[in-house]
Amino acid sequence: MGCFINGFPLIPTALVGSLYAGSLEVGIDASVYRSLKRKRSPSLVLLLVSFGVFIFLTNFLQVIFGSDVRSLRQVAVVKRCDIFGTIVTESQLMIGAICFMLALALVSFVKLSRLGKAILAVADDPVAASVVGIHSEGVVRIVFFLGSMLAGIAGAILALETGLHPGMGLNAAIKGIIAAVIG
Repeated sequence: MGCFINGFPLIPTALVGSLYAGSLEVGIDASVYRSLKRKRSPSLVLLLVSFGVFIFLTNFLQVIFGSDVRSLRQVAVVKRCDIFGTIVTESQLMIGAICFMLALALVSFVKLSRLGKAILAVADDPVAASVVGIHSEGVVRIVFFLGSMLAGIAGAILALETGLHPGMGLNAAIKGIIAAVIG
């Protein structure tokens, strides 16, 4: 399998893209969400605004790159193995391995690092975390940055299997909004 995106190696390209996604989130947070949080807007307002930002970014990408599906696959699909009647390809094995390694790294980071323990403290009780000297807002910003980085990596590896197009996360976003609203 060719692990290249437009001539660039997959892993460095995905890492640069994930850093860009994290930086974009920090910019969106500063320009859109921070003022809404200061005004103590309800969670539903933040959810609807995030959906609006998603639609804006999707349409912006369609204007720049077009709405065509672009394939990142450089070689033919080759059956790698058959697991209980399910055909698994080389790219699917690679996606599974990358997801497993990222999950293991994330759990290790949260359980073992000082920042991970601060994240757990803020998640448990932001006020108590502030009392013991943890800057809750800063921790939340870092979590959103890391989450956006992981989303960028997920998008890059998913694009290997499904192709790349501006609206590739729309179905997941709609399901997430429905789950959040219904409860």
